[in-house]
Amino acid sequence: MKKYDNFNYSFFLTVICVIATLALVFAVAVVTIGVFFSADSTDSEIFEDHVEIPSGTDTPDTLDTEPVQSTPDTQVPDTEPPETQAPDTEPPETQLPNTPNEPTPTLLGESEDMGQEYIDKFVFLVDATNVGLRSYGVLSGGKNTDQVWRTTNGTLTLSGICEKKIIYPESGVEMTVADAAAKAKPEYLVIALGFEGMNQLSSEKFIEEYTALINALKAASPDTLIILQSVYPIASRVKGKVTNEKINELNSVIYSLAQSCDVKYLDTCTALKDENGAMKEEYDNGGTGWNLNAKGFETVLSYIRTHAYK
Repeated sequence: MKKYDNFNYSFFLTVICVIATLALVFAVAVVTIGVFFSADSTDSEIFEDHVEIPSGTDTPDTLDTEPVQSTPDTQVPDTEPPETQAPDTEPPETQLPNTPNEPTPTLLGESEDMGQEYIDKFVFLVDATNVGLRSYGVLSGGKNTDQVWRTTNGTLTLSGICEKKIIYPESGVEMTVADAAAKAKPEYLVIALGFEGMNQLSSEKFIEEYTALINALKAASPDTLIILQSVYPIASRVKGKVTNEKINELNSVIYSLAQSCDVKYLDTCTALKDENGAMKEEYDNGGTGWNLNAKGFETVLSYIRTHAYK
């Protein structure tokens, strides 16, 4: 018995406690790791339910998808409203047919080439997709032409269109489109709007604003012959909310507006399309994919000359 009297029971108990503690820590670690991987697996399943945006679909430039909308100027000009009041035209129904392929009383069909003298009688109310008529100098007067009505920054949407102001070319003074029409009384007025803001207006609001503009112009200058121009196609490389399919639908709306408001429709977009319905590469100015180059605008003017208002 004396042999074991020197045995250190305190040290033995300490070793046992340390081993037990390590075993407990190991067990806790195993449980924690198991929970962690289980949670990670659950999270993976949750994220798989979300739609992943494919690569290559980064948001394009603003005007490619959500065209810039100029801030409307709500000040009423000093010019007195014209006395002649044309009857208001009721907006058409929002369920609209496709643009016809053959000439109709509304759609301007093919005609003899009316020449430059015919084009010189036109005024163009434009948004950013048509300011090239001025900047490329394709109209009489070149870059100083009086035939293009535009805003200061070049953009023009239909939202609040009757209150917005354009630059009257002959004086440089800003005024509403109706006041400009009352002053200039152009023989032909081409409205080349619709692309900018097309994703920001409902069909009903688009029709309402466009109809209000036509009625205001008729009241301001009853003898002016109004033509609604189609929206141009965009290049196939453009990615975003605006597509050529949507542009075709919009042009159908514009055509029906022309029918309802008893004005003419000019289907210039057909002269610019390739076999897939996109803008021909030869007309692309190489920028955003929705602007024409000089050759594109010359093609538009040639189409207008050979699809005359009769």
